[in-house]
Amino acid sequence: MRNLSKMTKAELSNDVKALEQRVVELETQTKELKQTMRSLKEENLFLQALFESLPFEVWVCDTDGRY
Repeated sequence: MRNLSKMTKAELSNDVKALEQRVVELETQTKELKQTMRSLKEENLFLQALFESLPFEVWVCDTDGRY
């Protein structure tokens, strides 16, 4: 970690700008992740409703042959 007391005003200013930019990037990523989560929840609800409304049972088998 850098010693803040030995940094120049310009160095501190550059670090603050870099941190502000990183905050903006993280906020953007957070918004994108929240939107993705909403979409996944909607898709899950749709698929759940679809399977529950089928007039027959659905069995799923994995690659090891388990149901």
